[in-house]
Amino acid sequence: MRGVLRQDFTGVLVATVVLVLVVGVRDATFLQVGQLAQVLNQAAVVGVLAYRSNVLPGMVEYG
Repeated sequence: MRGVLRQDFTGVLVATVVLVLVVGVRDATFLQVGQLAQVLNQAAVVGVLAYRSNVLPGMVEYG
């Protein structure tokens, strides 16, 4: 745990957790399983596109 707290992204991590908690308290539907699954589904699409945009040019460059 100490290693995580020494990282440069600790402030961003804390802010994200606080934001999720605040929004979760204000809006009861924010932390429901269906809502979280929808957010993960949307993030997966962005993740696949980001992966492809970084890996494919590297494959062409070294292939």
